[in-house]
Amino acid sequence: MTLPDEEVHLASLPAVVPDELEVALLALMDSGEVKIPPYPAVALKLNQVLARPAFGLSDIISVLSSDQSLVASVLRSANSAYFNRGEVTSLQQAVLRVGADEVGRLALVASLASQLKVPGSLQSLKQQVWEGAVASASICQVLAKKRGLHHEDAFVAGLLHDFGWMVGISALESIIEGRKETLARTAEQWSSMLERLHVRLGLDVAERWNLPTLLYGVMAEHHVPGAAQGDHAALVELVHASDAVVEMLTGQSHVSALDLARVRQLRPGEAELVAAALPGLPSLISSFNPEGIAGARPRSMLIQPATTLPEGSRPIEARVQALKPRPKGPFTMIGIASQGWTMRGLQPLQELELLEAEIMPPEQPPLRIWAKTTLCTELSGSWQLECKPFALSGPALNRWNDLFRNTPRV
Repeated sequence: MTLPDEEVHLASLPAVVPDELEVALLALMDSGEVKIPPYPAVALKLNQVLARPAFGLSDIISVLSSDQSLVASVLRSANSAYFNRGEVTSLQQAVLRVGADEVGRLALVASLASQLKVPGSLQSLKQQVWEGAVASASICQVLAKKRGLHHEDAFVAGLLHDFGWMVGISALESIIEGRKETLARTAEQWSSMLERLHVRLGLDVAERWNLPTLLYGVMAEHHVPGAAQGDHAALVELVHASDAVVEMLTGQSHVSALDLARVRQLRPGEAELVAAALPGLPSLISSFNPEGIAGARPRSMLIQPATTLPEGSRPIEARVQALKPRPKGPFTMIGIASQGWTMRGLQPLQELELLEAEIMPPEQPPLRIWAKTTLCTELSGSWQLECKPFALSGPALNRWNDLFRNTPRV
């Protein structure tokens, strides 16, 4: 018997008793009341311009210039280490250096990222899902040429295949907001209910946005690549591979070509391609993160673990400054482990936030690395945070390893 795409995915998941919020979300879905954001108007106009047989630089600039926050985001991303094309100070330079099609993709990402500016009780979880989508899109684009696939289709497939998560998280936030009392849950509990529902939500998005059949197929079957048939099958396999890389990237502070060679979804020669692209990913992802959240943030509904550094740490004292996405600090590093560090300061950082940090150990040159804030706990007017390095490579990886090894045990 052949099951519909969504049922194939659901059949592979363990049977569970539905959470009350999951039941409420299902009711919203069945009634058609889940809010789905409109497809970004600027991105749509830009796609129409780029689809013309002939278009000029002025046409692209005219469309993008209607949204200055979008312009700023596109310029930040064009200046990221991912492209490494030198400093870009204008839209004209961005188009000339990274290409019109690439600018179109950056505009789509920047437009969708604007949803992160709306505060919510699951903000950190939404941020993590979004950053994974940007990483997946970039990895898909890197692998597309190797697999003989159109890089535009690959990028958008990577970006949107799990967009149902974003819609689902926003819907849960609206449900929570309408209730007097809601118990917080762990990231695993929130993810469990969304894992069961995000494919259906994603297909609702595909229909509302009138996405091509190719993308609809990817969104329907990206969890069951062996079942995919037709023109979208190759893209499903590509997205499945990118998801495996993103999962590894999320769980490890450093991912090498040797690590990637163990990813069974990657083909011969692809591990090296992906490994070469990973160091530029943090700055690209960060360039799309909002510089500020509009309005006051509701209380987080995410239960924090006691620690995210279970292997323990060694005592150390070093100054730490957060540089991006917003300058914050200073903080004082008080412990270091092989996979991260603990620090204290007078300012909080968002849970699961990607940041560029400058670590200043005593009598040593500063060390700049990208990291994820994995824990943020208030302690008598100050804050204790745990951070894990993200996509470490090259000299920064060597410096980090030396810093940990040279910190004596107590």
